Amino acid sequence: RIALGVGWVGALFVQWQSIDASVLDVLSTRWGAIWLMRSAVLSVLLFKINSLLRGNEKSGALLSGAFLLFTFSLISHSAAKFGLGGAAIDSLHLLATSIWSGGVVCAVIAVFNGERKFLANFSILAIASVGLFVASGLWLSSEQVTTWGALLFTEYGRALVFKLTAVAAVFGLGLINALSPRKNFLIIESGVALIVLFAAASLTNLPPAVGPLGRVDREILA
Repeated sequence: RIALGVGWVGALFVQWQSIDASVLDVLSTRWGAIWLMRSAVLSVLLFKINSLLRGNEKSGALLSGAFLLFTFSLISHSAAKFGLGGAAIDSLHLLATSIWSGGVVCAVIAVFNGERKFLANFSILAIASVGLFVASGLWLSSEQVTTWGALLFTEYGRALVFKLTAVAAVFGLGLINALSPRKNFLIIESGVALIVLFAAASLTNLPPAVGPLGRVDREILA
């Protein structure tokens, strides 16, 4: 509840501070309308979270989670550039990331409790989510970073490099854990997965490395 509440109110606070306008002005924007839709779903989740954490109402939990992810995609860089199609791909990317990162945390809990069945069941889902994560991530990255120079000489590009490095590290750890699960490696993998999520969140607040910057970077590299 604390995590959801801080993220919920914090998003509004950051937006309010970044555009230097009143809260009512922020809520009157497209971003504000989407935030209010998200608020309605979050309110229900906060009220029913005990039941959801016990594994009840799985369909409702999955649909609510998918909807929340889609609200973030509606105000993403991809949505601004490609409209609803870009938002859909971004949402799939977030969904795959959530399944993978959440599953890794569950794997840590399962191993510490001596439960091996979860690992066997999750491995197939993990492979599918990682494949979707990589495919959608490559497309999204290629559209937001248009040159090698932009990848190296812009804040967005450097943040993306950091994220990709963390992703490579966690995939390597994931391969080790898939072959022979170890508690210490699972803990490290879940920690690096959180770093990946933090890096992804930071990218949403940075301007994409496209446009005139790309042309300047090509001239620098030449």
